[in-house]
Amino acid sequence: MARFSLTRSLEDARNSLQRFPLVLLSALVSCILSCVMVTGHAQELRWMPLLMTSAVGIVTFLAASLLGEVRGRPWLSRIAAVVLLGVYYLSLPLRPAASDGIRLFILLAGLHLLVAVIPFLGRKPEVGLWQYNKHLLLRLVNAVLFTLVMFAGLALAMGAMDQLLGVNWHSEAYIQLFFILGFLFNTWFFLGGIPSDFAALAREEDFPRPLRVLAQHILSSLVVVYLAILMIYLAKVVLSGVWPSGWIGWLVSSVAVAGLLSVLLLAPLQNQAQNRWVGIYFLVFHVLMVPAAVMLAMALGQRIGQYGWTEPRYILAILTLWLMVVLVRFLITRRPGLRFLPLSLAVVALVISVGPWGAVAVSRSSQMGRLAETLRSHDLLQDGQLVAAARAYPDSVVRALHKDMVHMFD
Repeated sequence: MARFSLTRSLEDARNSLQRFPLVLLSALVSCILSCVMVTGHAQELRWMPLLMTSAVGIVTFLAASLLGEVRGRPWLSRIAAVVLLGVYYLSLPLRPAASDGIRLFILLAGLHLLVAVIPFLGRKPEVGLWQYNKHLLLRLVNAVLFTLVMFAGLALAMGAMDQLLGVNWHSEAYIQLFFILGFLFNTWFFLGGIPSDFAALAREEDFPRPLRVLAQHILSSLVVVYLAILMIYLAKVVLSGVWPSGWIGWLVSSVAVAGLLSVLLLAPLQNQAQNRWVGIYFLVFHVLMVPAAVMLAMALGQRIGQYGWTEPRYILAILTLWLMVVLVRFLITRRPGLRFLPLSLAVVALVISVGPWGAVAVSRSSQMGRLAETLRSHDLLQDGQLVAAARAYPDSVVRALHKDMVHMFD
């Protein structure tokens, strides 16, 4: 293990600043805005849309910088990123609602997945992609761990100064410290571990033991347990004729995440003679996930038929379709899809985060339509306008109206 070197760390920090200046600028803006908003002095300004845009900017500029390095036009990709961020900012309301937060989450997820593959678009072999993401994962774990340790240590030091030296820190100071470390130190440290020689990654063969243990002994064991439960439940559904429970979505989602992550981590071992079990494990996982995905689709369809679309149901439905495509693709090609999995999911996330086909627009239209239909059926809506109730309605009707309104936000 390489020893810690202050000189090397400072050199990495300087290189990161030169390589990713707009990423660090976005992190700085996010840090400043977060620290200001904690004090409560920015309630009447457009701080939240700016904060959301700068947060998206961290990942957007990172993806743009990596694309520019690969394609040889770094400033062109950065200018395109600035334009896209401007469009995103203008699309936000003055006071963002919960639906804007959901759209932000989907957008960030898609951009992070894009970062995981963007240097290897059109590049072979895939082993370089696996090594690239190995570096990102290990660097991210170290960055988060170091950030938490530094926050705990500095927060304890601040508390000691308060108790022993009489330094009166405001309660917001601890939250601001967390934002400073989270946005600045964590981002800067992570950027220092992003590989720059992408071609050289294809020659690496290192498989860290912690990742091997995680994939081979932990994730794969959990997947086997989850799949056993799902198969027993499937047998119960078939024998009893009872429709699958809506709760099955949590279990299928969990086994899909754990299983696909284990597939990605174990991919380099698939063609090794001493690890033939990996190929068998991949095949069993994908075969058994097919009926699990069908059960999930059935349960989700029943829920949507009863209560309409909401953002979580829309996202889950799209992910179910994506999962079925992934399963069929593997069964045809017998390849784990190191590039296909994150890239296809990134495209899906980016597509459903915007437009009238997006999660927010579809769910809003569905729930508003259901509520309007319920109101019309009880003569409470005429020509698109609410009217006063002409009579007292039974409790069952009131509860039905209340349920429709609640499910607008479910």
